[in-house]
Amino acid sequence: MVKLSELLAQPTVELHHGDVLQAITRSEGYVQGRQGTDSLHKGKYRYKVLGIGEPDGTTGKYASHKIVPIIMNKEGTAYEDDVENPIVVQEAGKVTYVTGRNHPAFKDAYNGKQYFEINVGAGDEHRVALIAFLAFVNSEFSLGVNDFQVDTPEKE
Repeated sequence: MVKLSELLAQPTVELHHGDVLQAITRSEGYVQGRQGTDSLHKGKYRYKVLGIGEPDGTTGKYASHKIVPIIMNKEGTAYEDDVENPIVVQEAGKVTYVTGRNHPAFKDAYNGKQYFEINVGAGDEHRVALIAFLAFVNSEFSLGVNDFQVDTPEKE
């Protein structure tokens, strides 16, 4: 497993069909409420990189990708890709992404999701798609004005 900060530090960033990204949430910094309330969810939220269209016949690489949540199916028996609700779409020269419940400009849960489109230079699309993923995760899992981020490897 590679941290996204390490991947983004590399000179070349490349997304591959089937790559899995994780957002790890924790409740550090939050004091338990009345009668031992500890309902803040902790866990690993997983997202998958999917190629759009058909791969190149020579290289097998996709020209465009989307990053989608991995969710539990309706029966609750298996995980599946939520292909209808991508959080990042990377195309040639363009990255479109959504921010989560806590929009960076508002920092509250009362403003809904918003979509952003960024024009990107050739060759930077994959790097910008990962940065857009980080913007989504930061807005989706931050609470109010608190902005907790962990920059250490996960310990299991």
